Parts: sequence; C-alpha cells; structure tokens
Amino acid sequence: FLKTLPWNDPRFSLMKAGKLSAIILHRSSPIDHIKDLWIGNRENQTESINSEFSSWMMNEFNFDVLDSYGLAYKLVDKGVSVAFVDVDEVKDDLSHFISCNILNFPCRNGHIVGLNGNSQSTATRSLSHDNIDVSSKKLGQLEDAINQYERDYRACFQGKMKIKFYSADVRAKEEFSATDKKSCPISNQVIKEKIINIISK
Repeated sequence: FLKTLPWNDPRFSLMKAGKLSAIILHRSSPIDHIKDLWIGNRENQTESINSEFSSWMMNEFNFDVLDSYGLAYKLVDKGVSVAFVDVDEVKDDLSHFISCNILNFPCRNGHIVGLNGNSQSTATRSLSHDNIDVSSKKLGQLEDAINQYERDYRACFQGKMKIKFYSADVRAKEEFSATDKKSCPISNQVIKEKIINIISK
C-alpha cells in the first residue's frame, strides 16, 4: 500500500506537501476489528471459510492493517496533514461527520445542508464471532498489548508536524505534532511478535 502513496511518484517533488491531506479511519477496539477482519476473510475467501481464528492470526493476519498510528506517522513525516477519526465513536453517518467536521461543508445539525441524514449508524455492524478458538484471557492480553503500542505511539505526535484527532462529539479532540525522537517511528515488529507469542501459548 505504501508504494502507492504520493511521495513515490516523481511528481511529488513538484508539489508542496502541505497541500496534501489524508483522513485515517481508526477503530479504538482492536479485538473487535481483528474479529471482523477474520470474518470478512472467511466471507470473501471460500478456501478459508473453515480456517480457525488462531490459525488465521498466526499465518494470515497482517497487523499493518490495524496500524493506524504507524500510517499516520509516515504521512505526517512527509508533511501531509492528517485527520485521525475514531470510527467507533462516530454515532452518526460517517460521511456527514467527515464532511461537516473536517471538510467544512455547509452543515446544519451535523448533516450537509441539502442532503438528508442517513439513518443508518456507522457503528460497527454486528457480526457473528462464533468459532473463536482463542480464550477470552488471550484476547484480553492481545488487546492490552495493542493498546499499549498505540499509547506509546501517541507520544510520537508532538512537535512541528500537525495531526488532529477527531471524535464524535469533539471536533478536534487532541492536536499533537510529530517529533524526531530516535524512538519514533516505533517498529511494529515487536507487537507482531507479541501477538504470535500470545496466540501460540
């Protein structure tokens, strides 16, 4: 995916990075996100429809898909302006939320003027998480490890490169800038190894 980003295009040097903006959609519940990715994989890959959750986590799961903070850092490091949206906190239509709160469309009561609000909530749809062959204790350990990784990464967003964090009820919940700390960006190799170790025990 990163190979498709604009700075890999020879024309990028002709642009001002500050003119580029990105919106990252993040889910604050990593385990629910992982479970939904697994179910989506089962729905889309007929050959994997009977694959066990633990086997998928060990052999197919790609943590980069969850690594919103890592992606955000790569973007701001290139001078791209980033809006970081916690999707799990957006209770209204996501497209209206982004349009009204980030893109500054003319809005009234949280909806674009002239367009009816979509009554469908953007909250994560309810999926069947049956056949999860990993104990709740291990799932809790996974969530703790991923949450700690994300908390550590948040410290990287202090300095000159701007990033805004949006929630459903606060337009710009937090604003940080990325620093040139030696520990940043944080390698996600360690968390990947932790995930494998937790599942394999």
